[in-house]
Amino acid sequence: MTALLDSLRPSAEPRRPGPGPERQRGGRTAAVWLGAAAVAAAVLFAAGSLSGVFDGWRWLEHSTVTVAAVAASAASVRVFRAASPWPTLAALLGLALALTLQFFSDTALLGFIPNASTVERALDMFPAANEAVLTQSPPVLAEGPLVFLTCLSVGLVAVVVDLVAFGLRFPAFSAVPLAVILGASSLIKPDGAGMAHVAATCLGYLAILGAARLVDASQAPRAALRSGLGRQAALIAGMSVAAMLVVPLALPGFTTGLLPEGRRLYLWGQPSGINPVLNLGNNLRSPLGLTSVRYYTDSEEPLYLRTAVIGDLDAERWSPSDDEVDRQPVTGDLDGEPFGSIVSTTIDVNTRISTGNYQSPWLPLPAGARSVSGLQGEWGWYPETATVLGGSGSSSTDQDFRVSSSVPELTPELLVASDEAGSSPGPGLSGDTVPDVYRSVPEELPDIIRDTANAIVREADAGTSYGVALALQNHLRGTDFTYSEDTPLEQGYDGNGLAVVEAFLEQKSGYCIHYASAMALMARSLDIPSRIAVGYAPGRTNGEVTQGPGGRELQGYSLSPRSAHAWPELYFTGIGWVPFEPTPGRGTTPDYAPDVGAGVPDATEDPLLPGTAAPTTDPASPEPAEEAPGAQGPGGPDGGGGGEALRMLGLVLAALAVLFVPHAVRRLVRARRLRAVRAMDHPAAGVVAWRGGTAAAWDELVALGLDYGLRMLPAETALDYERRMNHQVPGAAASLELLRGSYERARYSRAGAPEPADTGSSGTGTPADGRSRAGSPGAGSSESGGSGAGRALESALRDVERELSAVSSPAAQLRARALPASLFAR
Repeated sequence: MTALLDSLRPSAEPRRPGPGPERQRGGRTAAVWLGAAAVAAAVLFAAGSLSGVFDGWRWLEHSTVTVAAVAASAASVRVFRAASPWPTLAALLGLALALTLQFFSDTALLGFIPNASTVERALDMFPAANEAVLTQSPPVLAEGPLVFLTCLSVGLVAVVVDLVAFGLRFPAFSAVPLAVILGASSLIKPDGAGMAHVAATCLGYLAILGAARLVDASQAPRAALRSGLGRQAALIAGMSVAAMLVVPLALPGFTTGLLPEGRRLYLWGQPSGINPVLNLGNNLRSPLGLTSVRYYTDSEEPLYLRTAVIGDLDAERWSPSDDEVDRQPVTGDLDGEPFGSIVSTTIDVNTRISTGNYQSPWLPLPAGARSVSGLQGEWGWYPETATVLGGSGSSSTDQDFRVSSSVPELTPELLVASDEAGSSPGPGLSGDTVPDVYRSVPEELPDIIRDTANAIVREADAGTSYGVALALQNHLRGTDFTYSEDTPLEQGYDGNGLAVVEAFLEQKSGYCIHYASAMALMARSLDIPSRIAVGYAPGRTNGEVTQGPGGRELQGYSLSPRSAHAWPELYFTGIGWVPFEPTPGRGTTPDYAPDVGAGVPDATEDPLLPGTAAPTTDPASPEPAEEAPGAQGPGGPDGGGGGEALRMLGLVLAALAVLFVPHAVRRLVRARRLRAVRAMDHPAAGVVAWRGGTAAAWDELVALGLDYGLRMLPAETALDYERRMNHQVPGAAASLELLRGSYERARYSRAGAPEPADTGSSGTGTPADGRSRAGSPGAGSSESGGSGAGRALESALRDVERELSAVSSPAAQLRARALPASLFAR
């Protein structure tokens, strides 16, 4: 970046006496510590974008201590002029000590010196953090493992920023590790990193650039700080704005906002699993309709596939209810829940499931699974929730397995009879053996939940558990409620929890997790055990058929991340867990609980209703249509390929636009220098114009050399650099001599009138070799105004550039024009 800043200075300053040794040392110390403060500020500004991922700010306090330790350790070594890699090693040591002091002081020597026990505890933090991620919803609790992992990550970013900016002396590239934090926030948070955090990080980045210049100035006392930092900031800001405006247009996954403030980025494919830690809204709001799971079944109706079950609704963070004590290895037959005492008829179903690029710790299974075969890896079965969770090293992708299941044949009459099978004649199952976790009513249950439930029962005059369940379902599917994936995000109640359900019942707008949570909590308030199942709605037929046991045909269905769904399950004495569908326009209501509401979209209006083939894209529909595998036209998933072609075209145009920015900026810098050179020929030009023009010409020569791989070394004089460049481009020897001679006279001659244009040893205005040609060096006896010296220098620069291009490879020529190194080097 120094070369860029140098290029924007109006003229070279005459040499001045440098400061004394003591002042030099003091200036360097201040510059180094200022650099450390800039690194710490920039990293913490970027880390602030993680707000909202954690509950509270405890994580930021620990991160601040960690980053401060890293920056201070590196600066403490750097002030003594220690060469690389000692400052970086000191930064890593500071990181280790800070983490030990904050998280493992009980195992460390003196509370902060790590030992073998400390390392062992630290390694145990990683699986614990992974488990916390899989079982919590943002904002997650700021617990030890997650905070430790965050501090470790942020601390390592601080180490890299310090290394790049002050160790490798490429401060411009310190933006890359800072962008990693902002990018991570954009992927985790539905609303992106936030422009306030992006702007603050940019200010921290500019502080790093300024501090790096001060450090350089303290190392070379004679080199005064030159102007141009404002122009450099404008260059960086312009390129950033261009990227934020242009790049999202070409990247799939960004439908709103600026990069990196936009919706989730899925450039190389979309994570397709359902993870209860992530709000289902992230999956449902996905603009992509990529197929992730296919299943084939002989069921007369398409299936709901369950991945996890949430039972503890009184917890601060809702999470899957898988108890490790009940875990059983999946080896074939499963120990499923026994059928209830009043179930007389069951339905056997055979299903084959292909997971494709599905990624989740939980596997999708139909209800009533009795056996699983064909799974690869270690998997655990949880009988209480009828779910399968992966073990260490197991992968859910590219699994192809078969499931045999058996479910009760449910009818309204059977569900009504459930109350007679219990100990009480009306709603309530106090005599049944259902676990207490599914009965527990949260102590802080909002009044609106209980009041709404009681009002629904009174209005429906429901006297049985079945009547209550049907009334709750139909109320939520009625015209008073609106299905929306965006309203919860806009109104601030996206996700799950008691406060979210309270807001949903007030706003009467949300998506599946809100409907399922509301019905489950209202059922519990009426003494009906309930839980929430998370998984997939039935999906669409894809036209594929495969063979099942006994030669039976299995009809194929396709699921995508947008098929993600949640629904409530209520427990009926003598029967077991019974699913309901309170979400309008998603899935289908079961035959035993028919919908009587008027607010449910028709199947032809909602492409996510099951059993329908993938429709053609409706321009008025906000939801992308999914195509059946094997039924796509030659254009790809769009049917005609127009969307994909436009996306690829946009990507190419965005890449070209971004690549053009450095070239355009380099041309602007060159044009400014040449204006200063031409100003030498103005009739009124004097000493200032003469010095400024010759300095600008020399700066442009150095920039040209750098663009073509001939960097001027710090220890080189102008004459040394001319000789080295002469060796590479002998055809430009006369032009190089003219540029060097003019620069040396302007820099080292006494202030006053310009001297004659002696560019060589001959003492004349002609190069030493005596060559003279039109438009080339050699004309003019004075460098005063109107003498043509500016035209001679400009012609010399063009001559050098032409010769450099002639001796360079095509790749080097392209690099010099598209990504000129002089813009980024120091």
